[in-house]
Amino acid sequence: YPFHETYLDLDHGLPLDVLNSHRCVRRIAVEGYDTSLPAYNVILALTKHFASCGEVIRVHIPTDAESCLLNRFAYIFVRGEGAVEKALELSGTDMGGRKLVVTLNRYHRPSDFYPLEAAHIPCIRRICVEGYDTKLPADDVNFALREHFSSCGEMIHVYVPSDFESDFLNRFAFIYVRGEGAEEKALGLSGTDMGGRIVVAKAYPFHETYLDPELAPIKASTRYLQHTMGVTGYDTSLSRHDVERMLRIHFFPCASLLIVIPHVHCGCLHSTAMVFIKGTDAVDKALQLSGRNVCGMNIHVIDVDPPTRLRSPRFRSIG
Repeated sequence: YPFHETYLDLDHGLPLDVLNSHRCVRRIAVEGYDTSLPAYNVILALTKHFASCGEVIRVHIPTDAESCLLNRFAYIFVRGEGAVEKALELSGTDMGGRKLVVTLNRYHRPSDFYPLEAAHIPCIRRICVEGYDTKLPADDVNFALREHFSSCGEMIHVYVPSDFESDFLNRFAFIYVRGEGAEEKALGLSGTDMGGRIVVAKAYPFHETYLDPELAPIKASTRYLQHTMGVTGYDTSLSRHDVERMLRIHFFPCASLLIVIPHVHCGCLHSTAMVFIKGTDAVDKALQLSGRNVCGMNIHVIDVDPPTRLRSPRFRSIG
């Protein structure tokens, strides 16, 4: 199923910027697995079954959000020399007592798709704010922005770009809010007073990039910063290993390496996991994925802590 094909465009599981930045990633279609099994079981089985073909970037199975029934075909994104050929050779092989059919380019009628598997629209809105006092410490500006826009909805994250070495603040910051009418309420505060200064707020959707040139030097100096995110929405009855693996697959586009540590409480998993993440624009990518359906579960980022610098460029495992 080459990237120029469009008849299966309801599958938006992997962001297009990731696909376009890795042209060696190929997409194949697979059917024949047991559709009565939980989605996470099938995803893990397919990932293991095709592991010998190369790097399995992602496995996506269209799923009905109401009944949780799996569609009869899935998509596997693979990368590596000869990955597609190796995957096609697995057509007809057994997985869990069923024979798989693997195709590179196969037509599926639109009715084969579950209608609720439409393109994901981020539930978190990004707002650009400027007008604050850039001579103040970043923590003070962060607190002031959180307080000023607190009435707009759930404040997930506030990012005040600054050079980590000099602490120089950029002229604009970003707030990330969630909730009904959150964006409109935030924009309604544009032109209001915050600490004796008039702040200007404007929508800055995740696909916008016109501020990137100004942010480039700051991003270069902060690429080794580590962020901690609170993530919820997974099934706490699953094993710790399954939750970690599922979240690693879900947040794959965010960074080169991801560490997920659900805390065990009274024999069950805690309802909130901590995700430690680093990389350029890693947090933005993670927030775009918030609210996406994963194996019948809606995974949400509920907060992002201020960054900390790693002692070395290597990402340290925690826990």
